[in-house]
Amino acid sequence: MKAMRGQASTEYLVVLAFCVVVLVVSAFGPAPVVEVIQAIKDYFAAYSYAISVTP
Repeated sequence: MKAMRGQASTEYLVVLAFCVVVLVVSAFGPAPVVEVIQAIKDYFAAYSYAISVTP
């Protein structure tokens, strides 16, 4: 079996690059945390409406 040298550093580099891209893109629009909170609020509102209408 071959040793996998350098795989962890490659994975860290990919994750770090993804985080940098997310932070750069979020600078042009609303913060990702705000969007997640709004999505949770919308989901809960739809869920509570569906529960209240169900017989």
